[in-house]
Amino acid sequence: QAAVAIENAALNDELEARVAARTRELEKSWQELVEVNRLRTVWLGNVAHDLRAPLGITSASLSLLKEGGMGELNEDPNEWITKSLKAVSHTSSLIDDLFDLFKLESGTVTLNSEMIELKSFLQSVYSVALGLPWSDGVTLELDIQPSLPYLLMDPQRIRQVLLNLLSNAQKFTTEGTVVIYARQPADSDEVLIGVRDSGEGIALDNQTSLFQRFQ
Repeated sequence: QAAVAIENAALNDELEARVAARTRELEKSWQELVEVNRLRTVWLGNVAHDLRAPLGITSASLSLLKEGGMGELNEDPNEWITKSLKAVSHTSSLIDDLFDLFKLESGTVTLNSEMIELKSFLQSVYSVALGLPWSDGVTLELDIQPSLPYLLMDPQRIRQVLLNLLSNAQKFTTEGTVVIYARQPADSDEVLIGVRDSGEGIALDNQTSLFQRFQ
């Protein structure tokens, strides 16, 4: 029995040593992965930043052509310049979204909160959303309470969220209504703001993927 006990103790010591060694290896691997991810984020953020310069030049040049700075244009070239400007603007918006993602991952996003008159703010979002290429069978509506309070928020970020939701609604709603709504629940100092559409929605099986990265 003593011999068995000694052998078991030796085996336990060996097992503990192996576990400790493996744990150190995993910790080192994890630290390396974290550093690689950090470097990747910084690098891609720099790429996104550098892409803005040529896009800015392209946009400025197209705008100059459209405004007649290089001579009058007939209808056909003018139409294609307008389409090109929209494409450049969309690409720039995608880069901004990517840049924001990198800033989120690196913890460098800052919110610039200010007191905003909510009714005017939502009306301006609605005006921008009217310019999206809605299907003929879709009606965009603004449904807000007559009296909404001033709200402390970052207007740029909230506008970004709402326009992303509206863009998504535009893609997946072929008929019916898309509504920007805002209401203040009774006896509450908060305001509920959202976008409601009559699109097909997200299948129940896929809803567990919501708010996960790249889902």
